[in-house]
Amino acid sequence: MSEHKTESYSIAGLDHIYYLTRDNQKLSIYLEDFEGEVKSANYSTFYIEDSSSNYLLSVSGYSGGDSGDSFMGEHF
Repeated sequence: MSEHKTESYSIAGLDHIYYLTRDNQKLSIYLEDFEGEVKSANYSTFYIEDSSSNYLLSVSGYSGGDSGDSFMGEHF
């Protein structure tokens, strides 16, 4: 597994992101379409798990915004 990780992406970069988010953080996402309309989604919990979980992204607690909860598949 570690051979794949070092060949595919920078392990050091993922470790830095893990350390930045290991304490629960809030996440706001802003999206702009081709006409310049901006939509947002806000989440109360955001973190990246460590290497033993393959840096799994965890996002929960949708708390509003005008784009809907995109992580729940409403707009896919």
